[in-house]
Amino acid sequence: MTNQSYFLMIILLLSFAFTANAYDSSYLDDIDSIFWQPQGQKGAVVYHRFDDFYALRMFIDSTLMTAPVRPAVEADYAGAEKLILMLPLRQQLTEVQLSANHLLFNDKVYLADTAQLARWINTNSKRASRGDTTSEKLFQRSVANFGADFEQ
Repeated sequence: MTNQSYFLMIILLLSFAFTANAYDSSYLDDIDSIFWQPQGQKGAVVYHRFDDFYALRMFIDSTLMTAPVRPAVEADYAGAEKLILMLPLRQQLTEVQLSANHLLFNDKVYLADTAQLARWINTNSKRASRGDTTSEKLFQRSVANFGADFEQ
């Protein structure tokens, strides 16, 4: 084998290594609803088929597809809120966590646009304070309908 062949093989192997467990943008159309579970609460604010749902879904997708990435450390999870993406066509749940300046997915940190992230956190906080949060029972039932063993 020539040096070019070795180089090509190394590039291919590295590309497979970095794409394993990566977010796939084809998830976007399969997301039916998003449950945003604020830190310390048992219920969740539901985003489903309205303007905020589509905008939040696009924000998650664009961040996971384009933001700078680094490996997550334990401190990144402190105070993070959970976004549970419901994908009924795939019969699965996907969890994305977020904090003040990043999203966490598959043990990777995606540095998000802080202005957009602050707007989403503010919007969700307002909805939670208005009482838009589902009950713990409804949230657990929604998760159970997917047959998932989801830890709160």
